[in-house]
Amino acid sequence: MIIQCEQLSKTYRADDTVVQAVEDVNLDIDGGDFAVILGHSGSGKTTLLSLIGGLTSPDRGSVRIHGRNNWSSGDKYLSLLRNKTIGFIFQFASLIPTLTSLENLLLPLYFQADAAKGKDRAMSLLTEVGLADKANVYPAQLSGGQQRRIAIARAFINEPEIILADEPTGDLDEETESDILTMFRRFHKQGMTFLVVTHNAHLAVTQHNSRILHMKNGRLAFGQV
Repeated sequence: MIIQCEQLSKTYRADDTVVQAVEDVNLDIDGGDFAVILGHSGSGKTTLLSLIGGLTSPDRGSVRIHGRNNWSSGDKYLSLLRNKTIGFIFQFASLIPTLTSLENLLLPLYFQADAAKGKDRAMSLLTEVGLADKANVYPAQLSGGQQRRIAIARAFINEPEIILADEPTGDLDEETESDILTMFRRFHKQGMTFLVVTHNAHLAVTQHNSRILHMKNGRLAFGQV
């Protein structure tokens, strides 16, 4: 078991409003799984992904990666986990505007002093997402879809064990979406574990042997599309 969530809950409070974003979620993900969580906007999918990835702390419950509790292991452990074990694809591209496409890909490696070694891999990933010719271009010179592809490529630069993806193809055209999903399948076949949250049922059913879950009002349920 690579990911274990037990009784995971998170509540947000703003003024007089209380939102139970995630409520008593239990979830086990085996190494090599491709799990897709379907749910409408506001169902709690993004919050759940943030809790699993060590970006948001739970109000109660636990998240374990390889049996180790994220939230009792300290900031240094969480930083290493996010840098080496987990690759994030966020809902928005979140590129650094003062860095080129290539530099944005290499950024996670700078924290390991491995940026020079990773240049060939970065160029290979840029080629895979169809943007090798944009290596020295800044985000402001890219379309929204191109920025999105750069961000997807960046998630794979450290060869992580786990990919956590939040609406990874939400603003891509059909052809580019197909290319990205082919890329996902290739890395999945190599043993990478995927947990994808989306409202796009098509994404779920096009992934061979994917495991389908549903989320509504902060609660998780197993089932079929």
